[in-house]
Amino acid sequence: MNELIYILRVILKRLPYENFLTGDKEAINLNRDLLSKEVHKYMSFHSDTETRNILESMEDFFRKYGEFFSDKKGIKGISVFDAIFLFSDKMLVIKNNEILVHYENILRWRMLVQDLGEEIFVTAFRAEQDLARGQECKNFDWPVVIGHNNTQLRNLTRRGMAENHFHLWGSAPYFYITWIWMMNHVDVIEKSNDFHRLDNDARTMYMVGGEEKYENSFKKNCIQAALIRVYLCSVLTKQEINIGKYYVDKKLLFPWIHELGETARKILDDKKIFSNIEEIFDFVEQSNLLKKYSFILHDIYTKNIEFPQTMRGDSLDKLLKYALEQEDNIELSKCREVFSKEMYRKLWNDSVQQKILFYLDNYEIMLAHLDQIQRAIDEMSYGKKNSHNVDYMLNYVPVDNLSLREHRHNHILAGERKFLYEMFRYVRKIN
Repeated sequence: MNELIYILRVILKRLPYENFLTGDKEAINLNRDLLSKEVHKYMSFHSDTETRNILESMEDFFRKYGEFFSDKKGIKGISVFDAIFLFSDKMLVIKNNEILVHYENILRWRMLVQDLGEEIFVTAFRAEQDLARGQECKNFDWPVVIGHNNTQLRNLTRRGMAENHFHLWGSAPYFYITWIWMMNHVDVIEKSNDFHRLDNDARTMYMVGGEEKYENSFKKNCIQAALIRVYLCSVLTKQEINIGKYYVDKKLLFPWIHELGETARKILDDKKIFSNIEEIFDFVEQSNLLKKYSFILHDIYTKNIEFPQTMRGDSLDKLLKYALEQEDNIELSKCREVFSKEMYRKLWNDSVQQKILFYLDNYEIMLAHLDQIQRAIDEMSYGKKNSHNVDYMLNYVPVDNLSLREHRHNHILAGERKFLYEMFRYVRKIN
């Protein structure tokens, strides 16, 4: 289990996230040699003998891991998600619908969560358990620090104990609250100078292979994280987001134009000649059979195209294809009725994903379009019943009044937990 803790620390804390954004590394198939190399760097404070023993025990873990997940053919490395699920399954248990730490593993649990927090592992465990039981979690207001399953010790501590002081910043979940705020306000992040001070803070430095290294710009990290989060949330909630405009490949409109042309042939006089696109509009609007195409035609064709003399006797679909080529880029949103619901959804998702990847690869351009990203974040809240929520993901969390009475102070974290929970459910279903 210690080997798994080392691996998770390296994967979730030390591997540069840019490698995953560019596709250099796959989160579901991380190379073992790479992990061993990174773990070796991370353990620069160990002696050579200690490091060798740990790496040898890791090899044994890799073997057992391969046996445990032997159903995954063709996978030679380690999946980040499987490692999280495996660790969570060993550490946690559900008792009376409450997630608890196995008391005998509480030191190992503490070893990892003091670095990475509890949220990732608790939500992953809950997602996997719920899928196995055919149920879905509705309450995300559990305590910031979960308990353990040592009943006798819990009964003892419930009696109360003397305490005469507390550390405000040590007792408040300030990281989670700050994180949620940043994920909802990229426009303020961009204008803030506080991140420059963080970049120069000695605590942002860490040791890699015996050398002092610095994290990338905190501002860049946070803005990219907010962009990724709003995209993933839109995928999980199936809510469309607009980051600028998305355009459709004109050739994809040809089948629709062909359908219009075939329908028009049923009523067209062979001698009918169209001189420009406006005449086609008039013809379509005057025909009961073609009227359903009228609205989309006006949306797509914005220019008053005149047809060449040599084309004026051509078929309607040929003229429409010619006019389409004269148009500028066609916005995808104007073509919703052209495609089936599934096809439109796929085109939209592909367009959003391409825009996200482009921005992640071009930070300066992303900064120039930050207002579009903030607008997309705001759109996740606008139109919802609780648009005043501090986190747009809270709009997708069912409100449990009993839970709010018990853990009202934790409800602000419920949106982020819901996001992680749905992400792990999604991953578990397809992986």
